[in-house]
Amino acid sequence: DEAINGTNSLYVFGHASSSNSITFSSKEDFSKIHTILIENEDNLSDTHISTYSLSMALISNTGMRVGALSTFTSGSNLVSIYDITFDESLELTSTLLAQTELSSSSEYFELELFDEGEKVIVSNTTEDLVTILSGTNFLESTDIEIGSAPKGIALGFIGTDSSETAFIINSDDHSVTQLDLSDNTIIQVYEILAPNPTSIVLDENDAIIMVKSSFEFDEDDTISTITLLEI
Repeated sequence: DEAINGTNSLYVFGHASSSNSITFSSKEDFSKIHTILIENEDNLSDTHISTYSLSMALISNTGMRVGALSTFTSGSNLVSIYDITFDESLELTSTLLAQTELSSSSEYFELELFDEGEKVIVSNTTEDLVTILSGTNFLESTDIEIGSAPKGIALGFIGTDSSETAFIINSDDHSVTQLDLSDNTIIQVYEILAPNPTSIVLDENDAIIMVKSSFEFDEDDTISTITLLEI
């Protein structure tokens, strides 16, 4: 579940990765429900397998943008971008803004909207890079090589005059890459001592990143650790 705070209302949505539906409701009136069905618009017979990463960005006082990363039985990996708006009566409507196909030979882990919902960054664990989608219908694609097997992504602003920054976990390298999203340059790489880091959270106020790592201790037990890094 994720939530986003708008000027007029707080919207929440629920989703299970195996489901091709995303459900939205207004916290002011939970009877106002709207559901999106994620489909391959170029091949409606293509069966949805999983939507395993979602991201939201507030784009106005009466709307948000939602990004979804999905895979289908044809092998297609699709990024779907929806605009969700509501009127004075809190009725919700959705519009499919764009659907972009990624490489079918790669495995992806996470996507995040940034630049006020005008761009998307996606981690590609197979090719050791992140892909940034932008432009009309998100068809402009820029690949940036980082560490080995990038997975979790955290976005934010560090410092009062800074541009938006991405922190990307490189799972096989046990590291985190700090990427300046204004010019797509790597600022710094941080070492993570714990094995198999996968997910990351950024505390912008205290300039700290929190990285979760998990590994099997034996056949029955998995150990998880949290690493804190000052930026």
